[in-house]
Amino acid sequence: MLRRRQLLLGLSLFGLAVAPSMLLDPDQKPPFLAEKAILTPNASSHPDLRNLPIDLQALAAAVTSSLEQENSDSSLGNEAIIREQVADAATSLRDARPEERIIGAEQLAAYPTPEAEQLLVHALKTDAEADVRRTAADSLREIEKPDRTTLGALLQALEDEAETVQQSALDTLTYHIQRLDSDSKSYRKLMASLKKKLKTKTLAADVRDDLKAFLDDQNPG
Repeated sequence: MLRRRQLLLGLSLFGLAVAPSMLLDPDQKPPFLAEKAILTPNASSHPDLRNLPIDLQALAAAVTSSLEQENSDSSLGNEAIIREQVADAATSLRDARPEERIIGAEQLAAYPTPEAEQLLVHALKTDAEADVRRTAADSLREIEKPDRTTLGALLQALEDEAETVQQSALDTLTYHIQRLDSDSKSYRKLMASLKKKLKTKTLAADVRDDLKAFLDDQNPG
């Protein structure tokens, strides 16, 4: 009797609430562990992922195709933006205000397309405002591979009535010449044309000095 009271007191101190039925039958399972309540995974709805066939080549092709499509969409978007910017610049170059035409020429430097090159050459050859012509000459420096018409317009600009235009044209010409192979036909022709320009009476003194220094540098001795 004493041992039973000690056992109950010990259980009370530890806060254990044990059902009498559990004390009476320790092998009895609690209701929530009843065999019929235990869930087992359905093999048909949970396949073994290790056994799934993976076509890595097809997966790589799909990823590549997706990336190419994204790049294509991005490229098309960029081309549309460039066309729009060049068109806006062309509109500015037709503006009656010289400051707007200067802005248009500067904008084309950021979008050096063949259309931009043609617009800049036209401005260099025909605009009535010296600052516009000068800006056009400066912007032609950004053309990756100027064609013969562009190089011819820059050579002609060395005879411009405005010294600032002559200087910009010379700077742009020398920049493009230095990027050419010194053994190429284009290089030799441009160098010969520049030598002839030294005799041009309309060439400003400072520009003449810069041109002579460039020629001496390219042909030392």
